[in-house]
Amino acid sequence: MQMMYGLAAIFIYMTLFLSVDIYEDQQISGNNWHVTWELIGALVSLIGAGILIRQILLQHAQLKHTRQQLDAHQHQLSHLDARYQQLAHDFSNSIDQQFEAWQLTDSEKQVARLLIKGLSLAEIAALRETKEKTVRQQASNLYTKSGLDGRHALTAYFLEDLLTPTTAETDRINTSP
Repeated sequence: MQMMYGLAAIFIYMTLFLSVDIYEDQQISGNNWHVTWELIGALVSLIGAGILIRQILLQHAQLKHTRQQLDAHQHQLSHLDARYQQLAHDFSNSIDQQFEAWQLTDSEKQVARLLIKGLSLAEIAALRETKEKTVRQQASNLYTKSGLDGRHALTAYFLEDLLTPTTAETDRINTSP
């Protein structure tokens, strides 16, 4: 962009210089080939400056438009991020409420959250700095209290309503007796 400004300035300077020179040459010698070539040079410089100035203005307009789009997208992203944070908070609260309804202990709640995240019993034991047997017992207790069959049922219990059914599933549900 700076180069375009520089070139436009050079063309404008050349046009002015040649215009002054043409004026002075006509005062001294009248019309001749020298003046004609200077006139052509001045016109070419003027056209070059015009083209560059037009390009600069177009680039400024494009840059302004791009900035406006970027601002709009950043605003939209900020709104979506805030919405995501609210939904994640609501989902977490929903899980906590269900854990309370199942009357899970704090340890069982921790194990349940880690199971939902997909950690193995060994990983949970290492993370919580307890024995795997303890984690296995806490998992068994939470399955009993919740009435669920295992880790997959626990995860499915919370994720099922978040998944949008596919067209085939919707068709099957709508056509079943």
